[in-house]
Amino acid sequence: MLANLGYFLHRRRNLVGAISLGFVILAGAWGGNVQSKMSIARDSFDAPHAESVVAQKELQRVGGASPEPDFVALVRNPRGIASSDGNAQVKRVVDVIASQSAVARLAAPFGTPNSLRTPVSADGHVTYVAAFFRPIDDTTAQTDAKQIKKSLAAIQGVEAGGPLLVYSQLNDQVKHDATLSELVAFPVLFILSFIFFRGMVAAAMPLVIAAVSVVGTFAVLRTVVEFTSLSVFAVNLVTALGLGLAIDYSLFIVNRYREELAAGGPPDSVLARTLASAGRTVAFSSLTVTLAFLALLVFPQQSIRSMGVGGLAVAAISGIASLIVLPALLAKLGERVNSFAPAQLQRAARRSAQPDESGPWYRLASFVMRRAAAVAVATALLLIAIGLPALGAKFGRPDATVLPAGASARQVSEQINTAFGANASAPIVVAVHAPPDASAQVLSLAGSVRGLPGVVAVQPPQQVGPGLWQLNVTSRGDAVSSSAQTAVRSLRSISVPPLQLKVSGEPARYVDQQTSIGHKLPAALTLLVVTSLVALLFMTGSVVLPIKALVMNLLTLSAMFGVLVLVFQDGHFQGVLDFTSSGVLEPETMVLLFVVAFALTTDYGVFLLSRIKEARDTGMSNTEAVAHGLERTGRIVSAAALLMSVALGTLVISKIEYIKELGLGAAFAIAIDALVVRPLLVPALMKLLGRWNWWAPPRLRAIGQRVAVEAAGSNGRSDTSIG
Repeated sequence: MLANLGYFLHRRRNLVGAISLGFVILAGAWGGNVQSKMSIARDSFDAPHAESVVAQKELQRVGGASPEPDFVALVRNPRGIASSDGNAQVKRVVDVIASQSAVARLAAPFGTPNSLRTPVSADGHVTYVAAFFRPIDDTTAQTDAKQIKKSLAAIQGVEAGGPLLVYSQLNDQVKHDATLSELVAFPVLFILSFIFFRGMVAAAMPLVIAAVSVVGTFAVLRTVVEFTSLSVFAVNLVTALGLGLAIDYSLFIVNRYREELAAGGPPDSVLARTLASAGRTVAFSSLTVTLAFLALLVFPQQSIRSMGVGGLAVAAISGIASLIVLPALLAKLGERVNSFAPAQLQRAARRSAQPDESGPWYRLASFVMRRAAAVAVATALLLIAIGLPALGAKFGRPDATVLPAGASARQVSEQINTAFGANASAPIVVAVHAPPDASAQVLSLAGSVRGLPGVVAVQPPQQVGPGLWQLNVTSRGDAVSSSAQTAVRSLRSISVPPLQLKVSGEPARYVDQQTSIGHKLPAALTLLVVTSLVALLFMTGSVVLPIKALVMNLLTLSAMFGVLVLVFQDGHFQGVLDFTSSGVLEPETMVLLFVVAFALTTDYGVFLLSRIKEARDTGMSNTEAVAHGLERTGRIVSAAALLMSVALGTLVISKIEYIKELGLGAAFAIAIDALVVRPLLVPALMKLLGRWNWWAPPRLRAIGQRVAVEAAGSNGRSDTSIG
């Protein structure tokens, strides 16, 4: 099938090129502004049907306002808040905020028409005014919050913050960082591509494929946004992953095309042989990565699902572009693919296109296999040792501390926590459903709550509407502390008929987030593992090799998580990476990282195993096939890994800690996989397993043979020997 596709693309190369150009223009016109349609909302990290979300929506619907502060203005006065000057300052702040139609009610230290009050610091110089917004969409609410901040700028001693500004500033920072990482990545990747592709023309190809992939994915995201909300975090992933996959696939196909050119034959046959071999590998790789991102769609959180949609789309489109657009370009160029290259690089390209059983990677594989047991044990122990810190991982939820130190929302949050204690402006919120004649029981409930573990203070209950009361509870420690979680669970364990309690607030949302991820994680991991194993089974025809690949991936991932704990949780290298550790890892980022790193390490495993299998199918022994496969892919996989590490690693320059986690984690996993696992652990284990590498039950073996023959096509090189 792929060989026939090669013949077709050679004949229709001009038409395919014209269609591809038209696709890029239309996709760019439709999806070019997708970033402006995406955002990070307050509920992006929540499970829609969690108790905390249901309670928050009930209180908002019945009371006509958010149950928690949406906007906070920190007021500082050197003469004291109680002074006439302080009174006037607070009144000006209240008047500015109240003038906004989005604001339903206010809380201030004095002078508000309702009973809501905010505290004054022990020294009497600091207080805050909190605004509760009407039920409006989050994008509009963020815009209104920015307008209030702008209006307050004229009042001296006032700083603006609160959840809406946290997410507004987070949105702005993410979009800025995405543009910056692209500006850094493109020139670096082009220079490295010129070196690894050994020519200016060849180096331009992955950038063309990347443009098709990223623009095409933006068009897909733009279409999805018409029906559901997506997190802007997906833009960073799509850009970095689109660049990386386009370079990986282009490098593999272009290198094989050069080999087939050196082998000779009609131009259309050269392209057909390239797609029947390298094209088949890219197809399996793209399928594996695409299926991996399906696992993220299992989770109900918008932030995770957005990454799943973006990753799935960019992996699929990158594969399609590499199998259609790239071959058409190669057919158009022919021998000119080596144009505009220094003579030294041309000679190197010709040498690498020729068979070589004495190259550096061949010698490395032979050396490793002579000491297979020792290398396997040493490598495995190294990865396990690096991963040990992961056993002490602590998780937390995004808050103002993810913003740069200079962001106003972060500064306000930190100053409020310092002056009034953690959770002062973000308490546990309890929605209490009560019959009309049960007000005394509600007051009694408030009294009993004061004695619960982890509870510091309880505000008087407020009736927000018929049959519904709100009870604000301040817990000990911050929102993700064990004390706050204990308080949430204690509140949820209360049974006081006829009252019905639902617990919300930031601490409760964190508990529900953890619970939701924990419940969905087994299904996501099962989907991830099963789809990867099945794809590798069909590619290799072996049951053993996919299982071995899974074990090696887990070793790589454990090492990655160990490094993330050391850097982002324990705070090592904060100065180098320009961030202040929050002391926790964000669980949704860890889920995403697991899938991304698993997919990409499997991706490089496909590159190596496909070439080993191809060599074995020509009659080589297991040892010879491994050495030959590593020699043929060692340079390519190392180059691809470096380029992918750069593409994803540029996310480290982001000012957002969790994006740094994504960039560093993915780059480290790719590097350790390419530099340690593929050249050392894979040859060692394949030597130790010997003929058992290729074992499969007869029925599965027959299916694998059929898939291999159909993929290669009658005119390509079929991989038919499996057992």
